[in-house]
Amino acid sequence: MLFIAGLWPFNFTEKNEARISPEGGLNIARHGTAYTALPAGKLQGLKQFAIHIDLVTLSDGLDSLEKIFGYLISQEAENFFLAQWKDGLELRVRTERNAAGMIFGADGVFEKDRRTSCLIVYDGQKLSLYKNGTLLRRDTRGPLSFSNWSREYPLAVGTDAGGRSQWRGTIHVIAVFDRTLTSDEVMRLSSPSSLSGLSGPSGRREEADSKIPLYPPFSKGEGIKEREIAAQPSAARNDSKEQDKRPVIHYVFKPENTYETEFRGERALGVRDLGKGEPADLVIPERFVPYKRSYLAWDPDWTKRSSDWLDFIINIVGFMPFGFLLFVQFVRRHVEGDRRQERSQQSTVDSQIPLNPSFAKGEGIKESEIAAHPSDARNDKQQIVAAVGLAVVVGFGVSLAIEWLQAYLPSRDSSLRDLITNGIGTFIGSFVIAVVYLKYGAVSRRE
Repeated sequence: MLFIAGLWPFNFTEKNEARISPEGGLNIARHGTAYTALPAGKLQGLKQFAIHIDLVTLSDGLDSLEKIFGYLISQEAENFFLAQWKDGLELRVRTERNAAGMIFGADGVFEKDRRTSCLIVYDGQKLSLYKNGTLLRRDTRGPLSFSNWSREYPLAVGTDAGGRSQWRGTIHVIAVFDRTLTSDEVMRLSSPSSLSGLSGPSGRREEADSKIPLYPPFSKGEGIKEREIAAQPSAARNDSKEQDKRPVIHYVFKPENTYETEFRGERALGVRDLGKGEPADLVIPERFVPYKRSYLAWDPDWTKRSSDWLDFIINIVGFMPFGFLLFVQFVRRHVEGDRRQERSQQSTVDSQIPLNPSFAKGEGIKESEIAAHPSDARNDKQQIVAAVGLAVVVGFGVSLAIEWLQAYLPSRDSSLRDLITNGIGTFIGSFVIAVVYLKYGAVSRRE
């Protein structure tokens, strides 16, 4: 029953609910994710940055800190991520001053089924958040260093890299700049008028764009090919680099920017990174398979949610009957073993007693021998302690097996908190019945 409750609905194989719409946009439902096949090393060494994301949310942000986009493995191991909490947008960035993640964001950013253009800019001193061209928040954070960012993390969309903290909605554009933006660029990227015009460059990297895209802000006909830049003399290359103000990461979720590929031996859809530098293409596997499975994860923010407190109580109460039954089973085996030993000892004693006993002084069964009988109170306590210990060990082992298998279920989370609370529930259940047994059961046995 515990395995059924812990592993239901046994969906070890499930389709990835992340799909590119023919009209444009990455539609993400539960359970859906996309991520880079390799770590995104070109985001290392930032001193300033700007993150632009154009989306429509279908989440209420109440289940967890739902991950929209990030450079991370999990909430405990991240360089940065954008997430939705209720109707707010939250950015967490790992810095040298705050290795646990600096938090920046605002409430009232999202409305369900309404397209929103969000832009976060760090200019080396201040962090600014824009929604549809309106400044929602600006904080002075001073100079920040991101030199402690890990080079081993992928970019993930819709969840973290472990497939947890699911966000739901449609993403049209994601762009990350390695610089601050001018006021004109800020207005152009975050204004409501940009929502209908975010076409981005062509899906084919080797072709120059004939129109004036939002990325990059070149004049018409100035879409310089990287191969052409590489073939230019050094002076020309330097000039080209100076005016190459494209994003470092740039995803425009349209069918023309996708291609069929394989990831870890299985079919997947690739999404081209249109940013400058070494491409960091996304992959969307056909099956929901996280970039890295999370075993016995720990959510540091679980105490902030009432639903997690309810899970905390359920995990304890759910394993209390298991602890009760395990204790009864172990004690029953001890009792049956003691009774067999008592019958064997009694038959031995009976065979040594003559039919007409006439004990001399000091003969017969000593009281000390009676006190040493296996069914005495001291032995009862030892058996009870052993039964409680065995119950906790077995309960912990069953819970560990369930939590380990849950790492392969999209609908469940492998949680260290659940393992601990299940162990506590097993102990409470076995301890309570042990106290009752010690007070009443052992006495009736001796009688």
